[in-house]
Amino acid sequence: MSDLPEPKPPYKLVVVETYTGLKGGHQHDRRVRVVGGQPFPAGVDVSCSNEMRTLHTLGTRFRVHGKLTQRLGGKYFVYCSPGGPYEVVK
Repeated sequence: MSDLPEPKPPYKLVVVETYTGLKGGHQHDRRVRVVGGQPFPAGVDVSCSNEMRTLHTLGTRFRVHGKLTQRLGGKYFVYCSPGGPYEVVK
């Protein structure tokens, strides 16, 4: 299954993937989103480390520790600690 340790609440184990697309207010075109069948809705944006996004090819899927959050009443997104663990899903 997964070699990642069990996340501590409120974090959950979630599978995400990289894709390309510019969004307002962001300088990078390589984005990360939640895939279907996860604890969070499919397509929700993910805030994660730049390293994870750039060291792997587009479409790569990862298993990460993430939590659902929002900034100042804005859009919901999944937050992953920049130095947090992740693994590539084969």
